Amino acid sequence: MNEASFTGFFRTLVTIIVVWWVVRFLVKAYIVWNATQKSRSTFHQTKPDPRVKGEVRIERLDKSDPRSPGYQGPVEDADYEEVK
Repeated sequence: MNEASFTGFFRTLVTIIVVWWVVRFLVKAYIVWNATQKSRSTFHQTKPDPRVKGEVRIERLDKSDPRSPGYQGPVEDADYEEVK
């Protein structure tokens, strides 16, 4: 039967730790690179808003469709009471 040596165990443990650090570094570098690529592409695609400064615009969303992003379900307004 083969006996496990301390140096072999230590070498394996160090190898696993180094590989883990390298993989973590590569994943983080890829995430940063991907985020910068997306921000560059969206930065150049934005168009300036043609509205005059101070102009107010109300955009209505279809709130009756449950798949729409602004859908809140059946909403009922409540009266305001000031508590003294």
